[in-house]
Amino acid sequence: MTHIIKTRESNFELLRIVSMLMVVTLHFMGHGGILNNVRVGSFNFFIANLMESFSIYAVNLYILISAYFMCESKITVTKVLKVWTHVVFYGVSIYFLLTAGGIIKFNIVELIKAFFPIIFNQYSFVTGYIVLMILSPFLNKMINVMSKEESTKLLIVLFIFFSILGVGFPISKMLTNYLTTFIFLYFISAYIKKYTKNKVNNKYNLLLYIMCSMMIFIGRIILYSINKGSYVDSLLGYEFILVILGSVGLFIFVKNIKIQSSIINKISTLTFGVYLIHDNINIRNILYKNILNIDNLYNNKLLILITVI
Repeated sequence: MTHIIKTRESNFELLRIVSMLMVVTLHFMGHGGILNNVRVGSFNFFIANLMESFSIYAVNLYILISAYFMCESKITVTKVLKVWTHVVFYGVSIYFLLTAGGIIKFNIVELIKAFFPIIFNQYSFVTGYIVLMILSPFLNKMINVMSKEESTKLLIVLFIFFSILGVGFPISKMLTNYLTTFIFLYFISAYIKKYTKNKVNNKYNLLLYIMCSMMIFIGRIILYSINKGSYVDSLLGYEFILVILGSVGLFIFVKNIKIQSSIINKISTLTFGVYLIHDNINIRNILYKNILNIDNLYNNKLLILITVI
């Protein structure tokens, strides 16, 4: 969310762009039905799961980036309304364009939902993000009064609850959702900003991301091979230990790279719009079924090339 940054640092803006490419990949594989329809054991099966495993960090990275700046900034009503206005603009515009074009039928209830996307949770990420923005002043006060030792203990407690007990245990239904994961990531990002120094060779941060991705990939393949594919999503959610560690590794790697580019900064401002357009509830079916005709891609030998394009 580019409104958080006053002086934009291109390394973080580049990570936003990469994260949005990850989001599009995840949605292409998930909403498009590729992961659920490729033949287990086929070339496309391995490629689809590999791309999914390297992209699963997208949401976590967005929150880590935003929290990195939000933890030391003042969130105002104007900033919250700016995000809300963006969402309403895209939602209402898309709805009127589709109804005017006769692609969907006009429905007053759906129009009301487009005007109040947060209340009706039209975009889960944005709903969680706006609530996080509203909570951030209180989270920041907590962060500022805690010592490093207390902050470390807090992260350990959150890690145990969300990344261990929050995965696979009955308590997970109570613990894990978008907002609790966002708060967990908020504290992680604030801790990174306040206390981490560049003592470790930066290549190890990148290696952590790659290793976590490969372990997730192998885990997915094993679950599918033993007919436990239904456990893949619950085991490898945003709060899962490997996803958290991989997100942190890639985030710190990019944080430590200092670059400045007006082109990167400009492209980065478009990423939120990309999300709001392609993941609009009225666009999804049209995009994947009518435009991309994705049903014919599941076993296409050129799936990886088509995905990249």
